[in-house]
Amino acid sequence: MLFDKIPDADTRKMVVDSGQAALKALLLINGGATISFLTFIGTAIEQKLVTFGTSLLLVSALQCYIAGVVFTAAAYGFIYLTNVFSAYSRTKIANVLAGLTIVFGLGALVSFCVGSVQAIDGFGEAGKAYHVIPH
Repeated sequence: MLFDKIPDADTRKMVVDSGQAALKALLLINGGATISFLTFIGTAIEQKLVTFGTSLLLVSALQCYIAGVVFTAAAYGFIYLTNVFSAYSRTKIANVLAGLTIVFGLGALVSFCVGSVQAIDGFGEAGKAYHVIPH
């Protein structure tokens, strides 16, 4: 499976380190998007700069970013457990957990992409509502 094919400890460490770096990047982009959207939506609603329909699109984007953070946190947990089971030579369990790490990491990436599309749609609708963007 996954860890059975990695020939030596140095290569295994490189793979794990690369995976952790990817998860850090996913946490950074989804977490940053979440924080900036919370700030933006709060200000926009307070100043009545968005309509109800626009706010629904923006809140949907925020939900995707939050889901990305949750997926990334779960992936971190799975990568930790992968390392634990790998250290005790429980490769079958480690392989399953490594697979879950990949799936949840991809879920975080998809969440960010979907959230970004929804955010773009929300900004487009906001621009139309205030005649910033031609219909």
